Amino acid sequence: MDCDDADDTVYPGAPELCDGKDNDCDGQVDEGVIPTWYLDADSDGFGDVNTSLASCTQPAGYVTNSLDCDDLDNTVYPGAPELCDGKDNDCNGLVDDNAGTYNITASANAGGSISPNGNVSVSCGDDQTFLITADPGFVIFDVLVDGLSNGAISSYTFSDVSTTHTIVAFFSAIGTNDYTITASAGTGGSISPSGTTTVSQGSNITYTITADPCYAVADVLVNGSSVGAVTSYTFNNVNANQTIDVSFAYMPAPGPFTGVVNVCPFEGTTQELTYSVPDMPGVLSYNWVVPPTVSLVSGQGTNSINITINNGFGASANKQLRVYAVWPCGNSALSIYYLLAQGPTTPQPIVASSDDVCNSIATATGITYTIPKVNAATAYNWTTPAGAVSVVHPNGAGENDTVVVITYGAAFTGGTVSVQAVNNCGVSSVRNLSVVRKQPSTPGLITGPVNVCEYVGPSGSLATYTVGSDPTITEYVWSLPAGATDVSGQGTAQISFRYPVGFTGGSISVTAGNGCGVSTPRVLRVSTLSPGAPGAITVTNTQACPDRQFTYSLAAMPSGSTSVWWTVPAGATIVSGQGTLSILVAYPSNALAGTVTATGVNGCSSGNTRTIQVKLPECVVAGDVPEYVKQTTQKTELNAQIFPNPSYDVFNIIARTNSNEKIQVIITDIQGRKLLGSNLLPNQPNTVGAGLKPGVYFAEIIQGSQRIIRKILKQ
Repeated sequence: MDCDDADDTVYPGAPELCDGKDNDCDGQVDEGVIPTWYLDADSDGFGDVNTSLASCTQPAGYVTNSLDCDDLDNTVYPGAPELCDGKDNDCNGLVDDNAGTYNITASANAGGSISPNGNVSVSCGDDQTFLITADPGFVIFDVLVDGLSNGAISSYTFSDVSTTHTIVAFFSAIGTNDYTITASAGTGGSISPSGTTTVSQGSNITYTITADPCYAVADVLVNGSSVGAVTSYTFNNVNANQTIDVSFAYMPAPGPFTGVVNVCPFEGTTQELTYSVPDMPGVLSYNWVVPPTVSLVSGQGTNSINITINNGFGASANKQLRVYAVWPCGNSALSIYYLLAQGPTTPQPIVASSDDVCNSIATATGITYTIPKVNAATAYNWTTPAGAVSVVHPNGAGENDTVVVITYGAAFTGGTVSVQAVNNCGVSSVRNLSVVRKQPSTPGLITGPVNVCEYVGPSGSLATYTVGSDPTITEYVWSLPAGATDVSGQGTAQISFRYPVGFTGGSISVTAGNGCGVSTPRVLRVSTLSPGAPGAITVTNTQACPDRQFTYSLAAMPSGSTSVWWTVPAGATIVSGQGTLSILVAYPSNALAGTVTATGVNGCSSGNTRTIQVKLPECVVAGDVPEYVKQTTQKTELNAQIFPNPSYDVFNIIARTNSNEKIQVIITDIQGRKLLGSNLLPNQPNTVGAGLKPGVYFAEIIQGSQRIIRKILKQ
C-alpha cells in the first residue's frame, strides 16, 4: 500500500533516497543511505576521522574521506610532497623520508684548502663538517658562512641541514702584515706582557695574569668579551688587532656554587652530595656552615664538601649552605647557596604510540604511553582504565618508570591513562590522557554498477564494487544477493562477483569492523534495466558509385545499453562497427530499397528499435544515365548545351528548339531525388545550380514529350 500517494518517489519497494522521506514505506527514513562527512579544517581535501557529520548534503568544510593525519596543517595529508620540516607530510608514518637533498657549496681562495670541496650534497636533517687548512707559509684569514664572517676558524659544521648553504675560506701569507695586541690590568694585579705588543701575522702569543696578595682575578675581557677569571690567555694565529683587559677583586667571596638544588630525593638517605666553589689562588682555607638537618661528612676547610640530608630537612626553615674564604688579609664576605625541598612538578603531556584502541583490542597489541623524566622524581604512579587486560612497565619501578605498555580487551569502553610524579617531598598533580573507544563509522558510498544486466550468469562480466578504505578498519563484510558466484575480495574494501541467473533486482551492502565493533551497513540498490530506444539515425554518403558506402550513426548509446545491434537491407553488407554507435555499410550498384535499424541491447534484453528507410537508384557510370531514364529517353528535335561542366559555381543551360512549348529543367541527385526545378527560356543561356553542394547530379530538360538528360559535376 502506498504510504504517500502524492509523491512518485514513495511506494513499497522504492529505492531509498537520501531525501528525508520513507521512500520504500518500511517505517524508516533514509536508512542506510545517509553519507558520513568528515571535517577538513585545513582545506587540503582530506578529513579528520575524529570529527564527522551524517547528512544527505555535503556540509561546508567537510569531505567524504577521513584520511588526514593532521587536519590543522595543509602541508600534511596522504600523498603530500615530503618536505624537510620535521613533519610526516605524506602520512606514511615516517618523518622527512625522501625529503630531498641540499647543496652546500664549499670553496677556498689561494693559500689553503677546504674539505670537502665543491658542491656537497647533504640529505635533509643531516650534519656536514668542513675542515679548513692553510698551506705552508699561509694562515687562515677568515671563513664566510652564507656570506657572514666567522673569523679564522679551522672547521665548521652545518647542523640539521634543511636548505642550501655556502662556505668560503680566505688565507693570507705569514708575515704579510703586523698586528698589535694591547694589554691592560686594573688594581690588584698585573698582566705580562703589558701595554702594546707588535705581533706578526699568523703567530701565537700567551699572556700571563698574576693577582697581588689578597686579590683574585675577577674577569678577563678579550676584545670586549669575557673569557672568565683565567690566569693565562693565548692568542693563536693572529690576523687582526686585539685587546685584553684584566680586572681584580679584593678578598672576593667564594662562588659560584655547584651541586644539587632540590634535595628531596635524598632526605633521610645516606647518599652523600657534593657541593663546591672554585678554588681561588691565595686563599688559606674555606669555612662552611650547614643547616641543622644536614650532616657535613667531609671537606671542611677546602673548596669542596660532602654532605647528607637528614630527616626533617623539608620541614626545617633553614635550608642554606654558607661559605667564606679565609685570606691572609682577613675573611671574605659570606656566600649563600639555597637548597630546596621541592615536590615533583606535574609530568609533561603523555604521548601515545597510537590512538587506535580498536586495533589493540582486535590484535592484543599493546599501546605505549610515554612521558619525559620529571626533575627530582623518584617514582611514578600510573593509573590505567578499566578494561585494560595487560599493563607492562618496561623500565621497571622507580625514577625510570616513564613508560607503560597497555593492552586493551573487549570490555574496554573508554577511560583515562594518568600519571603522577613522586619523591620524598610529595606527589605531583595528575597528568591525564583520554582514551576513546570509537565504533567504526558507516563505510562511504559504494561505487560500482547499478544496472547489472551484463554481470548476470556464468557468461556475464565480473561486477566490482568499492568503498573508501580506512586504516583503522580490519575487515569489511559484504552482503550479496543469494546465489552470487565467483566472489573475491570478501573482507576488503573491494569485492567482485557475478549475479545469479534470474536476478532482477535487490541490493548489496557492506559493514566496517574492527576490535571496537561493527558499523551500520552502507547499502546500494541494484537492478536489471531494459535498454532505452536509440535516438535519431544520421546518414553520411562516404563513397560514391559504383562501390557506394554509407555511414549510419547514433549520437549516444541508448540508456541502459551496452551495445547497439544494427540490421541493413538484403544485399547490403555491414563493413564495420556492428555493436557500436556507428556502422559502415556497402551497397551493390543495382537499385535497392529497405530499412536500416538500430536496437540497444544489454545482458538482459533488447530495447525498442529505431528505423530509417533506404531507397537507392541504380548506379550510373560516367557518360551513362540511369536505367529508368534510358527507358524514357527518345530522340527529339530538342537540343541542350550545359557549360561550364564541371563547374565551381553555376551552370549555363541553352535549350535549342523550334517548338513553342514550355521548357523545364529538373536537377536530381544520384539517388533520383529532385533538388530543384525551373522553366527555361529557349535558345538563350539560363543560369542554374548556384546552391548545389559539390557532387554529381543529373540535369533533365523537358519539352512536351521530348526529354534530354545530362550528368553535371559541381566541384
